[in-house]
Amino acid sequence: MVGEDSCDGDDNPHDPVFEGEDLYCNQGCKDAEVASIAAAAARKQELIDATMAKWPEAEITHASDHDTRREVWFRFPGGTQQATWRLGEETVSIAKVDEAAWLAYREMYRARRDATPE
Repeated sequence: MVGEDSCDGDDNPHDPVFEGEDLYCNQGCKDAEVASIAAAAARKQELIDATMAKWPEAEITHASDHDTRREVWFRFPGGTQQATWRLGEETVSIAKVDEAAWLAYREMYRARRDATPE
């Protein structure tokens, strides 16, 4: 419960801040929440950008904004199921049924990458 006469766990008085339908115990709490949301969005965008750089035809279905478990789920041309990739890893998890489609797709993007001058 936050009110004009309430305190946090350290006996600091609350100074409620209202933002639309949201209520924060004080401006510091609001600023911390805004910063946390912005950091999560930046982590998610970094993951999306890295995925699209590796597999430009990917259709991203979910990208994690978690700070340590950075995973993306995506569909790829020819695949019937979602693939999963963790940022920084070399391997992609795919459904067994999509193995041939993944190998064909992987060879296509490798050939394209090798043909592109740096």
